[in-house]
Amino acid sequence: MGILVPFSIRKKKLGGTVSEEARKLFTKIKQKPELAVSISAKGLPAHITLYKYYATTANGHRRLLLFFRHTTQGRIENWILLFYRTKGDEIGDNMSSKNSAFSTQLVKNMGFATEDLSGSTIDAPLYERF
Repeated sequence: MGILVPFSIRKKKLGGTVSEEARKLFTKIKQKPELAVSISAKGLPAHITLYKYYATTANGHRRLLLFFRHTTQGRIENWILLFYRTKGDEIGDNMSSKNSAFSTQLVKNMGFATEDLSGSTIDAPLYERF
């Protein structure tokens, strides 16, 4: 299992680079994926599940939202980052379908991520793997 950060998410949401803080959190997520909480959202494609992950860093609280695509046999392929937010912003405080700002941004970020993933090739991936 890996964590993929689509280039468009990295550019638009992470300032163009994946910080050391985020890298450490990705390692923790891979070590303890069971700490992620499943959430629902309207209109998700088949075989897609959303998970949010709460974390505390030296720089404060973080909220991550990842999705994974699973096979019909239930095997997880990869986790894909959609959000990396601080606690205290409009979306980071309430990552749920009841938050209209979250729902709107989820559609946009899902579009960015799927465009990068579908446009990737083995020789030219449009994502960074952790």
